[in-house]
Amino acid sequence: MYLRLSILNNTNKWEICFNAYTKECTRIAIFRESLKAIGIKFKISILFSLILFGFCLYSSIYSAYKKDWDYYYIYLGATILFEFISLVLIIKAQSIYTKEEYSEYELSQVPPEDNKDQKARDLKFHRTLSLNEIKKSHIEGILEILNARILISENSGLGIEKIIGFLVTFSISILVATMKNLDIKVIALIGIAGMCFFIFIYMIIKLTPNKREQLYELKYFLTIFANEERQQ
Repeated sequence: MYLRLSILNNTNKWEICFNAYTKECTRIAIFRESLKAIGIKFKISILFSLILFGFCLYSSIYSAYKKDWDYYYIYLGATILFEFISLVLIIKAQSIYTKEEYSEYELSQVPPEDNKDQKARDLKFHRTLSLNEIKKSHIEGILEILNARILISENSGLGIEKIIGFLVTFSISILVATMKNLDIKVIALIGIAGMCFFIFIYMIIKLTPNKREQLYELKYFLTIFANEERQQ
């Protein structure tokens, strides 16, 4: 009976941790929280820079297609500039959010790296666990369930990856067929402008990492949380 209650308790705690990580501590959730922490002028600046980035990107590709080189170089430079400004403003908004929302002690416990907004998301994750009374004593049972989920994840999803690979190859073949009548210079310049677009799209895709990556990062966050509790 005790063992059954222990398993049920670990399952409930696992559900709290998993939902906290996948719903409240995503990059999109942190971005929304960051927008709440900044003023209206700051929000307008981010929106304005993103709109100008999109406009200049389209205009640079169109100018290259029309072989209007003077405008192409102007729009390409503006594309890079507004992409950089947009990223700086978004990072600044997140910095304002974390400094206003969390104490100095909480900020001192974050991971040393900040890959994929890990610091802000780890802060939110730890606070959510504390509010739900998750303790170090619960972590071992939660990690057992998490390891089982990781094993399942590692042996699934191969079909989806093959489909995505096929779609990418198919898209590239269509693009090559479409551009075969253009000269090398036009293709190269369109490619340069396209790189800015793909970099931006890559960052958007990274807002929602794949399930396997999420599970490993959740394990990392739980390990940090357990170590933090041990040090208190």
